[in-house]
Amino acid sequence: MDAFLIAGGGCKSLSQILERDCGIRVTAYEQDIFKGLERIMNRNVSADIIVLTDQGISCAPSELKAAIESFRRHTGSMPDKYVFKFITKDPLYDRAFTDGAGGAQNYRSHLIDRVKIPASLLRDICGDVCRNDGGEAGLESQGEPHSEGKRVWSFFGRQEKSSGKNSEVPFKGSVRDVPGEEKNTRSRLRAVQAGLNRAVAITGHRGAGATSTAANIAVAAGMKGLKTIILDLDIEYRGMNLYFSKFGEEAQLNSELEASLVKCLLKPDLYLKNSCKINDGLYVVSLAYSVPHRDKLLDFINLKRLLGLITVLKSDFNLVLLDIPFHVLSRYSEMLIHLDGIGLCVNNNIYSLINTAKAVDEMFEREFLSLLKMKSRIIATKYNDESRHHGKKMTCQLMCDILCEISEVFDDRPVCAGAIPWCGSFDTQVDTGRKLCSASGEYKGHYLKVLDNLI
Repeated sequence: MDAFLIAGGGCKSLSQILERDCGIRVTAYEQDIFKGLERIMNRNVSADIIVLTDQGISCAPSELKAAIESFRRHTGSMPDKYVFKFITKDPLYDRAFTDGAGGAQNYRSHLIDRVKIPASLLRDICGDVCRNDGGEAGLESQGEPHSEGKRVWSFFGRQEKSSGKNSEVPFKGSVRDVPGEEKNTRSRLRAVQAGLNRAVAITGHRGAGATSTAANIAVAAGMKGLKTIILDLDIEYRGMNLYFSKFGEEAQLNSELEASLVKCLLKPDLYLKNSCKINDGLYVVSLAYSVPHRDKLLDFINLKRLLGLITVLKSDFNLVLLDIPFHVLSRYSEMLIHLDGIGLCVNNNIYSLINTAKAVDEMFEREFLSLLKMKSRIIATKYNDESRHHGKKMTCQLMCDILCEISEVFDDRPVCAGAIPWCGSFDTQVDTGRKLCSASGEYKGHYLKVLDNLI
């Protein structure tokens, strides 16, 4: 069976999986859904099955629905009937695709309830077309796709009925006070180096330590051999200028680099020219302080361009790291589906926990809260071993328990990716220019542990 892929930056890796593990020959692929559908309508594709994933989508659900409706009308009279498989983690995109398909039997959306999709599940989804001898679309279940008891694909490749409630996210990482390296950290990071690509957002309320965490994770990842790029989306404070002074220095010498972020958004393929190379394994995309906050250039920053840039970068980097404040992430909530993980920075004190719960509950639209909950991992930043709450030591476990109690979003206890202990050098990193992960092997281990649990 021949397949045509529309999978963003994951085209190459998905192609390898389908050919190696599923016996499906990938004849061609496109990163973007609009280019892919246009190519098919022009009959420039020879395939039995079209496989679309979330990474191939850089538009709103309403635009996806319109695109699928238009494609279905234009291809309805074609002699070759494609089987169209959409593999998604987002209920909104699942609904949009299904509505756009209009009940056509050769269109099927597969809603996945896990962050990572194993090869065995891809084989079951795509291989079902081969097993269907009746010539139909190889559907796993018939009937109204969005009725009660809709079947959702689980991690183990079986279909399980969804109760309509949010699935429990499997526990990753440890809730020990200050976790160290796990046994599988090295093996998982090696897997990333072998070809997997991740886009991870680091966020939190002001003062929680998100920028420091993002900078140290990036440096630690680079030291581990992971090709990494940082997108500084904190348009107001632009903290990466402080943690990587080389960016500001080069921007002074080269005015073209001042609006690095905007230029990368406008021309993603030219990211090498428009980003600052810190070293062979680490790049930074930001805005120089010389760019005014009300500069009209900032009007070019929008969701579609952000998704386009992330898609391009994921094809060339092991790790695309977003330093993004709460209010910016909530403004571009549809970005959540394209992120592989979210690190939620929280200090182990009640003030920080309340601020986090308040921001999450108030800033994000309700339709995106399940995604935020599923992909978020708590990072206990500036961890103070002496912190207490009602006489109890404020451990990572207690932090997660309190957040579960006071937040409407985290109705199940959230997962802790790790803790970064506070030390005297924590607040002097900007002045000294030395990241904690570079100055201490212990801190390097902490940040790699957090990264491991985020990817």
